Amino acid sequence: MNKHTASALPRTLAWDEYLRLVHGAWLGKTIGSTAGAPLEGRSAAQIWAKHGRVDRYVAPVTGEEVNDDQMYQVVALHALETHGPTLTSRQLAQEWLDHLEEDWCHTAERVAYRNLRAGHWPPESARVDNEYAEWVGGQMKADIWGLLAPLSPDVAARYARLDGEIAHTGIGIEGEIFEAALVAHLFAWPTVSVTECVEAALAWLPAASEYRRLIADLLAYHRRDPVALRGRDWVLERAAPYHSVHVIPNALVNIFALLYGNGDFDETLALCLGCGLDTDTNGQNTGALLGVMLGADGIPPKWAQPLRGQFRTQVKGMERWKITDLAERTAQAGWRLLQHYGAHEEKTRTGRALHLPEVALPPGTV
Repeated sequence: MNKHTASALPRTLAWDEYLRLVHGAWLGKTIGSTAGAPLEGRSAAQIWAKHGRVDRYVAPVTGEEVNDDQMYQVVALHALETHGPTLTSRQLAQEWLDHLEEDWCHTAERVAYRNLRAGHWPPESARVDNEYAEWVGGQMKADIWGLLAPLSPDVAARYARLDGEIAHTGIGIEGEIFEAALVAHLFAWPTVSVTECVEAALAWLPAASEYRRLIADLLAYHRRDPVALRGRDWVLERAAPYHSVHVIPNALVNIFALLYGNGDFDETLALCLGCGLDTDTNGQNTGALLGVMLGADGIPPKWAQPLRGQFRTQVKGMERWKITDLAERTAQAGWRLLQHYGAHEEKTRTGRALHLPEVALPPGTV
Protein backbone atom coordinates (compact mmCIF):
# COMPACT_ATOMS: atom_id res chain seq x y z
CA MET A 1 0.00 0.00 0.00
CA ASN A 2 1.10 3.57 -0.57
CA LYS A 3 -0.36 6.79 0.75
CA HIS A 4 -2.11 7.42 -2.56
CA THR A 5 -3.98 4.09 -2.41
CA ALA A 6 -4.92 4.66 1.22
CA SER A 7 -6.23 8.13 0.44
CA ALA A 8 -8.34 6.70 -2.38
CA LEU A 9 -10.33 4.51 0.02
CA PRO A 10 -13.69 6.18 0.68
CA ARG A 11 -14.13 7.28 4.29
CA THR A 12 -17.92 7.24 4.26
CA LEU A 13 -19.88 4.00 4.40
CA ALA A 14 -23.64 3.95 3.84
CA TRP A 15 -25.50 1.24 5.75
CA ASP A 16 -27.65 0.08 2.83
CA GLU A 17 -24.65 -0.29 0.52
CA TYR A 18 -22.61 -2.06 3.20
CA LEU A 19 -25.40 -4.57 3.80
CA ARG A 20 -25.83 -5.13 0.05
CA LEU A 21 -22.16 -5.98 -0.37
CA VAL A 22 -21.96 -8.19 2.73
CA HIS A 23 -25.02 -10.06 1.47
CA GLY A 24 -23.21 -10.47 -1.84
CA ALA A 25 -20.13 -11.84 -0.09
CA TRP A 26 -22.02 -14.49 1.89
CA LEU A 27 -24.03 -15.46 -1.18
CA GLY A 28 -20.86 -15.61 -3.28
CA LYS A 29 -19.06 -17.67 -0.62
CA THR A 30 -21.90 -20.16 -0.45
CA ILE A 31 -22.08 -20.45 -4.23
CA GLY A 32 -18.32 -20.88 -4.56
CA SER A 33 -17.99 -23.57 -1.92
CA THR A 34 -21.03 -25.45 -3.24
CA ALA A 35 -19.76 -25.29 -6.82
CA GLY A 36 -16.22 -26.24 -5.83
CA ALA A 37 -16.92 -29.16 -3.50
CA PRO A 38 -17.61 -31.79 -6.22
CA LEU A 39 -14.35 -30.84 -7.96
CA GLU A 40 -12.04 -31.08 -4.95
CA GLY A 41 -8.96 -33.22 -5.48
CA ARG A 42 -9.10 -33.12 -9.28
CA SER A 43 -6.49 -31.57 -11.51
CA ALA A 44 -7.17 -28.82 -14.03
CA ALA A 45 -6.88 -31.36 -16.84
CA GLN A 46 -9.33 -33.75 -15.19
CA ILE A 47 -11.86 -30.98 -14.58
CA TRP A 48 -11.66 -29.78 -18.17
CA ALA A 49 -11.96 -33.31 -19.57
CA LYS A 50 -15.11 -34.06 -17.59
CA HIS A 51 -16.84 -30.69 -17.31
CA GLY A 52 -15.25 -28.23 -19.70
CA ARG A 53 -15.61 -24.64 -18.55
CA VAL A 54 -17.14 -24.66 -15.06
CA ASP A 55 -19.74 -21.93 -15.55
CA ARG A 56 -22.48 -23.83 -13.71
CA TYR A 57 -22.96 -26.26 -10.85
CA VAL A 58 -21.68 -29.69 -11.89
CA ALA A 59 -23.77 -31.57 -9.31
CA PRO A 60 -27.37 -31.17 -8.09
CA VAL A 61 -27.88 -28.37 -5.54
CA THR A 62 -30.62 -28.37 -2.90
CA GLY A 63 -29.60 -25.55 -0.57
CA GLU A 64 -28.90 -28.10 2.19
CA GLU A 65 -25.22 -28.55 1.34
CA VAL A 66 -22.81 -28.17 4.28
CA ASN A 67 -19.22 -27.05 3.77
CA ASP A 68 -16.71 -27.19 6.61
CA ASP A 69 -14.68 -24.21 5.33
CA GLN A 70 -17.19 -21.63 6.49
CA MET A 71 -17.95 -22.88 9.99
CA TYR A 72 -14.93 -21.09 11.44
CA GLN A 73 -16.21 -17.78 10.13
CA VAL A 74 -19.58 -18.26 11.80
CA VAL A 75 -17.74 -19.05 15.04
CA ALA A 76 -15.61 -15.91 14.56
CA LEU A 77 -18.71 -13.78 14.11
CA HIS A 78 -20.27 -15.26 17.24
CA ALA A 79 -17.03 -14.72 19.16
CA LEU A 80 -16.90 -11.04 18.20
CA GLU A 81 -20.56 -10.59 19.16
CA THR A 82 -19.87 -12.28 22.51
CA HIS A 83 -16.56 -10.73 23.50
CA GLY A 84 -16.60 -7.46 21.58
CA PRO A 85 -13.67 -5.63 19.99
CA THR A 86 -11.23 -6.74 22.69
CA LEU A 87 -11.56 -10.34 21.43
CA THR A 88 -8.35 -12.35 21.92
CA SER A 89 -7.00 -15.40 20.14
CA ARG A 90 -7.51 -17.43 23.32
CA GLN A 91 -11.18 -16.40 23.54
CA LEU A 92 -11.69 -17.29 19.88
CA ALA A 93 -9.95 -20.63 20.43
CA GLN A 94 -12.30 -21.37 23.33
CA GLU A 95 -15.22 -20.71 20.97
CA TRP A 96 -13.82 -23.43 18.72
CA LEU A 97 -13.90 -25.87 21.62
CA ASP A 98 -17.42 -24.79 22.59
CA HIS A 99 -19.01 -24.89 19.14
CA LEU A 100 -17.02 -27.32 16.96
CA GLU A 101 -16.06 -30.99 17.07
CA GLU A 102 -12.64 -32.40 16.28
CA ASP A 103 -14.04 -34.65 13.55
CA TRP A 104 -15.36 -31.58 11.71
CA CYS A 105 -11.88 -30.06 11.52
CA HIS A 106 -9.13 -30.99 9.09
CA THR A 107 -5.34 -30.64 8.71
CA ALA A 108 -3.98 -27.62 10.63
CA GLU A 109 -7.30 -26.86 12.29
CA ARG A 110 -7.66 -30.45 13.56
CA VAL A 111 -4.13 -30.41 14.99
CA ALA A 112 -4.84 -27.07 16.66
CA TYR A 113 -8.13 -28.35 18.08
CA ARG A 114 -6.32 -31.30 19.66
CA ASN A 115 -3.63 -29.01 21.00
CA LEU A 116 -6.25 -26.72 22.53
CA ARG A 117 -7.89 -29.65 24.29
CA ALA A 118 -4.45 -30.59 25.63
CA GLY A 119 -4.01 -27.10 27.09
CA HIS A 120 -1.83 -25.51 24.39
CA TRP A 121 -3.31 -22.06 23.79
CA PRO A 122 -2.41 -19.78 20.87
CA PRO A 123 0.15 -19.39 19.49
CA GLU A 124 1.42 -22.75 20.83
CA SER A 125 -1.73 -24.44 19.54
CA ALA A 126 -0.41 -23.87 16.01
CA ARG A 127 3.15 -24.96 16.72
CA VAL A 128 2.91 -28.32 18.43
CA ASP A 129 3.20 -31.27 15.99
CA ASN A 130 1.58 -29.29 13.19
CA GLU A 131 2.93 -30.18 9.76
CA TYR A 132 0.07 -28.27 8.12
CA ALA A 133 0.74 -24.85 9.66
CA GLU A 134 1.39 -23.20 6.28
CA TRP A 135 -1.53 -24.79 4.48
CA VAL A 136 -4.60 -22.93 3.25
CA GLY A 137 -6.75 -22.96 6.39
CA GLY A 138 -5.87 -19.43 7.54
CA GLN A 139 -6.67 -17.95 4.15
CA MET A 140 -9.85 -20.02 4.15
CA LYS A 141 -11.03 -18.34 7.37
CA ALA A 142 -10.08 -14.77 6.43
CA ASP A 143 -13.04 -13.26 4.60
CA ILE A 144 -15.11 -12.61 7.71
CA TRP A 145 -12.58 -10.12 9.06
CA GLY A 146 -12.65 -8.06 5.88
CA LEU A 147 -16.45 -8.11 5.91
CA LEU A 148 -16.43 -6.87 9.50
CA ALA A 149 -13.95 -4.08 8.68
CA PRO A 150 -14.93 -2.63 5.28
CA LEU A 151 -12.53 0.03 3.93
CA SER A 152 -10.45 -0.56 7.09
CA PRO A 153 -7.69 -3.05 6.19
CA ASP A 154 -5.75 -2.14 9.31
CA VAL A 155 -8.60 -3.43 11.47
CA ALA A 156 -9.15 -6.50 9.26
CA ALA A 157 -5.46 -7.41 9.42
CA ARG A 158 -5.41 -7.16 13.22
CA TYR A 159 -8.18 -9.71 13.71
CA ALA A 160 -6.92 -11.96 10.90
CA ARG A 161 -3.60 -12.23 12.71
CA LEU A 162 -5.16 -13.24 16.04
CA ASP A 163 -7.38 -15.77 14.26
CA GLY A 164 -4.52 -17.11 12.17
CA GLU A 165 -2.23 -17.86 15.09
CA ILE A 166 -4.65 -20.45 16.49
CA ALA A 167 -3.76 -23.01 13.80
CA HIS A 168 -1.09 -21.48 11.57
CA THR A 169 2.40 -20.01 11.47
CA GLY A 170 4.47 -18.04 8.97
CA ILE A 171 2.93 -17.70 5.55
CA GLY A 172 -0.12 -19.60 6.79
CA ILE A 173 -0.93 -16.51 8.86
CA GLU A 174 0.17 -14.20 6.04
CA GLY A 175 -2.47 -15.75 3.78
CA GLU A 176 -5.19 -14.89 6.27
CA ILE A 177 -3.94 -11.33 6.72
CA PHE A 178 -3.70 -10.75 2.96
CA GLU A 179 -7.14 -12.14 2.18
CA ALA A 180 -8.80 -10.16 4.99
CA ALA A 181 -7.12 -6.93 3.91
CA LEU A 182 -8.07 -7.59 0.28
CA VAL A 183 -11.74 -8.03 1.18
CA ALA A 184 -11.64 -4.78 3.15
CA HIS A 185 -10.10 -2.95 0.19
CA LEU A 186 -12.54 -4.35 -2.37
CA PHE A 187 -15.40 -2.45 -0.75
CA ALA A 188 -13.84 0.48 -2.69
CA TRP A 189 -14.11 -1.23 -6.09
CA PRO A 190 -14.43 0.08 -8.80
CA THR A 191 -13.17 3.45 -7.47
CA VAL A 192 -10.00 1.54 -6.59
CA SER A 193 -9.06 -1.09 -9.18
CA VAL A 194 -8.60 -4.78 -8.45
CA THR A 195 -4.87 -4.46 -9.12
CA GLU A 196 -4.57 -1.56 -6.69
CA CYS A 197 -6.51 -3.49 -4.05
CA VAL A 198 -4.24 -6.53 -4.41
CA GLU A 199 -1.11 -4.37 -4.25
CA ALA A 200 -2.41 -2.58 -1.17
CA ALA A 201 -3.27 -5.84 0.60
CA LEU A 202 0.23 -7.17 -0.05
CA ALA A 203 1.66 -4.25 1.91
CA TRP A 204 0.43 -5.88 5.12
CA LEU A 205 2.92 -8.72 4.60
CA PRO A 206 6.67 -8.66 5.30
CA ALA A 207 8.78 -7.29 2.46
CA ALA A 208 10.71 -10.57 2.19
CA SER A 209 7.59 -12.76 2.22
CA GLU A 210 7.50 -15.60 -0.31
CA TYR A 211 3.73 -15.15 -0.49
CA ARG A 212 4.09 -11.44 -1.24
CA ARG A 213 6.76 -12.05 -3.89
CA LEU A 214 4.74 -14.63 -5.82
CA ILE A 215 1.54 -12.58 -5.85
CA ALA A 216 3.59 -9.56 -6.98
CA ASP A 217 5.07 -11.73 -9.75
CA LEU A 218 1.54 -12.66 -10.82
CA LEU A 219 0.53 -9.00 -10.94
CA ALA A 220 3.54 -8.29 -13.14
CA TYR A 221 2.74 -11.23 -15.42
CA HIS A 222 -0.87 -10.08 -15.78
CA ARG A 223 0.33 -6.63 -16.88
CA ARG A 224 2.46 -8.28 -19.58
CA ASP A 225 -0.03 -10.87 -20.81
CA PRO A 226 -3.82 -10.49 -20.47
CA VAL A 227 -4.63 -13.91 -22.00
CA ALA A 228 -6.26 -16.06 -19.30
CA LEU A 229 -5.20 -19.45 -20.67
CA ARG A 230 -1.53 -18.49 -20.56
CA GLY A 231 -2.04 -16.91 -17.15
CA ARG A 232 -3.50 -20.17 -15.86
CA ASP A 233 -0.52 -22.13 -17.18
CA TRP A 234 1.84 -19.66 -15.49
CA VAL A 235 0.02 -20.14 -12.17
CA LEU A 236 -0.11 -23.93 -12.37
CA GLU A 237 3.59 -24.11 -13.21
CA ARG A 238 4.43 -22.14 -10.06
CA ALA A 239 1.93 -24.11 -8.00
CA ALA A 240 3.48 -27.45 -8.95
CA PRO A 241 6.23 -27.59 -6.26
CA TYR A 242 3.70 -27.16 -3.44
CA HIS A 243 1.14 -29.50 -1.91
CA SER A 244 -2.27 -28.86 -3.42
CA VAL A 245 -3.58 -27.61 -0.05
CA HIS A 246 -0.61 -25.36 0.72
CA VAL A 247 -1.57 -21.69 0.97
CA ILE A 248 0.61 -20.38 -1.87
CA PRO A 249 -0.77 -22.26 -4.90
CA ASN A 250 -4.32 -21.59 -3.79
CA ALA A 251 -3.59 -17.90 -3.26
CA LEU A 252 -2.20 -17.75 -6.78
CA VAL A 253 -5.39 -19.34 -8.13
CA ASN A 254 -7.65 -16.85 -6.33
CA ILE A 255 -5.74 -13.80 -7.50
CA PHE A 256 -5.32 -15.17 -11.04
CA ALA A 257 -9.10 -15.58 -11.30
CA LEU A 258 -9.74 -12.15 -9.83
CA LEU A 259 -7.33 -10.42 -12.23
CA TYR A 260 -8.30 -12.24 -15.39
CA GLY A 261 -12.03 -12.45 -14.63
CA ASN A 262 -12.46 -8.68 -14.98
CA GLY A 263 -15.34 -8.46 -12.51
CA ASP A 264 -17.49 -11.00 -14.38
CA PHE A 265 -18.96 -13.54 -11.95
CA ASP A 266 -19.20 -16.47 -14.40
CA GLU A 267 -15.76 -15.94 -15.88
CA THR A 268 -13.98 -15.38 -12.57
CA LEU A 269 -15.49 -18.41 -10.84
CA ALA A 270 -14.87 -20.58 -13.92
CA LEU A 271 -11.21 -19.55 -14.00
CA CYS A 272 -10.86 -20.27 -10.29
CA LEU A 273 -12.50 -23.68 -10.28
CA GLY A 274 -10.89 -24.71 -13.54
CA CYS A 275 -7.46 -24.65 -11.91
CA GLY A 276 -8.24 -27.53 -9.56
CA LEU A 277 -6.34 -27.65 -6.24
CA ASP A 278 -8.51 -26.87 -3.16
CA THR A 279 -11.59 -26.01 -5.19
CA ASP A 280 -14.17 -25.60 -2.42
CA THR A 281 -11.87 -23.32 -0.39
CA ASN A 282 -10.85 -21.30 -3.43
CA GLY A 283 -14.43 -21.16 -4.62
CA GLN A 284 -15.64 -19.68 -1.34
CA ASN A 285 -12.76 -17.17 -1.15
CA THR A 286 -13.19 -16.07 -4.77
CA GLY A 287 -16.97 -16.01 -4.35
CA ALA A 288 -16.62 -13.67 -1.37
CA LEU A 289 -14.32 -11.32 -3.30
CA LEU A 290 -16.79 -11.22 -6.20
CA GLY A 291 -19.72 -10.71 -3.86
CA VAL A 292 -18.07 -7.69 -2.25
CA MET A 293 -17.45 -6.24 -5.69
CA LEU A 294 -20.86 -6.94 -7.22
CA GLY A 295 -23.31 -7.18 -4.33
CA ALA A 296 -26.01 -9.82 -4.07
CA ASP A 297 -28.01 -8.20 -6.88
CA GLY A 298 -25.01 -8.50 -9.20
CA ILE A 299 -24.74 -12.29 -8.92
CA PRO A 300 -26.41 -14.23 -11.77
CA PRO A 301 -29.68 -15.93 -10.76
CA LYS A 302 -28.53 -19.28 -12.19
CA TRP A 303 -26.03 -19.43 -9.32
CA ALA A 304 -28.14 -17.88 -6.56
CA GLN A 305 -31.57 -19.44 -7.06
CA PRO A 306 -30.67 -23.13 -6.46
CA LEU A 307 -29.50 -22.25 -2.94
CA ARG A 308 -32.99 -21.00 -2.04
CA GLY A 309 -31.41 -18.37 0.18
CA GLN A 310 -30.16 -21.03 2.61
CA PHE A 311 -26.82 -21.50 4.38
CA ARG A 312 -25.88 -24.65 6.30
CA THR A 313 -22.89 -25.18 8.55
CA GLN A 314 -21.48 -27.38 11.32
CA VAL A 315 -21.56 -25.05 14.32
CA LYS A 316 -23.40 -26.20 17.43
CA GLY A 317 -26.57 -24.18 17.84
CA MET A 318 -25.96 -22.20 14.65
CA GLU A 319 -26.38 -24.81 11.94
CA ARG A 320 -29.16 -23.28 9.81
CA TRP A 321 -29.34 -19.75 8.45
CA LYS A 322 -30.98 -17.62 5.87
CA ILE A 323 -28.18 -15.95 3.95
CA THR A 324 -29.92 -12.59 4.43
CA ASP A 325 -29.94 -13.09 8.22
CA LEU A 326 -26.26 -14.03 8.25
CA ALA A 327 -25.46 -10.92 6.22
CA GLU A 328 -27.49 -8.73 8.59
CA ARG A 329 -25.72 -10.15 11.66
CA THR A 330 -22.33 -9.64 10.04
CA ALA A 331 -23.07 -6.06 9.02
CA GLN A 332 -24.46 -5.15 12.44
CA ALA A 333 -21.33 -6.54 14.11
CA GLY A 334 -19.09 -4.72 11.66
CA TRP A 335 -20.96 -1.45 12.18
CA ARG A 336 -20.33 -1.68 15.93
CA LEU A 337 -16.71 -2.71 15.44
CA LEU A 338 -15.93 0.27 13.21
CA GLN A 339 -17.41 2.64 15.77
CA HIS A 340 -15.10 1.16 18.38
CA TYR A 341 -12.19 2.10 16.11
CA GLY A 342 -13.32 5.69 15.74
CA ALA A 343 -16.06 5.75 13.11
CA HIS A 344 -18.96 8.14 13.72
CA GLU A 345 -22.54 7.49 12.65
CA GLU A 346 -24.78 10.16 11.21
CA LYS A 347 -28.26 10.21 9.74
CA THR A 348 -28.56 10.91 6.02
CA ARG A 349 -31.43 11.64 3.68
CA THR A 350 -31.52 7.98 2.68
CA GLY A 351 -30.74 6.32 6.02
CA ARG A 352 -27.50 6.27 7.98
CA ALA A 353 -23.78 6.27 7.30
CA LEU A 354 -20.46 5.94 9.07
CA HIS A 355 -17.61 8.39 8.72
CA LEU A 356 -14.46 6.31 9.01
CA PRO A 357 -11.10 7.36 10.47
CA GLU A 358 -8.02 7.33 8.27
CA VAL A 359 -6.40 3.95 7.67
CA ALA A 360 -3.39 3.21 9.87
CA LEU A 361 -0.79 2.34 7.24
CA PRO A 362 1.52 -0.69 7.43
CA PRO A 363 5.11 -0.12 8.58
CA GLY A 364 7.36 1.17 5.81
CA THR A 365 4.58 2.79 3.77
CA VAL A 366 5.73 5.69 1.62
